[in-house]
Amino acid sequence: MMLALQTELDDLGSDTECDSRCTREHGEELMLLERCEGLENERVFPKGTDSEIIIQLRTDMEGFITELSGLFRRNDELIAAKDSYLAIIRELDTQLKEYKRKYEQAKTELRSVKARSQLL
Repeated sequence: MMLALQTELDDLGSDTECDSRCTREHGEELMLLERCEGLENERVFPKGTDSEIIIQLRTDMEGFITELSGLFRRNDELIAAKDSYLAIIRELDTQLKEYKRKYEQAKTELRSVKARSQLL
């Protein structure tokens, strides 16, 4: 790859400004590519670690992620149940207020009936 880049640089001509700019750009690109390859290798094969430790860590992390997603799902279910219970509570509260109103109305009617019956 380096040889191809060098050939490309030579083909660009003798313009020193263009050559230096292109060389700088290609050099930076090469450095970035080498850095990416190095980081990728480091990610796959970290320095000074045992492959068993890496495998165990990966397994633990996968288990953790699985458990965490299960907890998120369970949390969503609990929130949905809570919302459902709150709707039932609101409905029962409305019914309670209606029954209290009817009770007070019946009590008032009973008092008026008693008062009329005593007058007669």
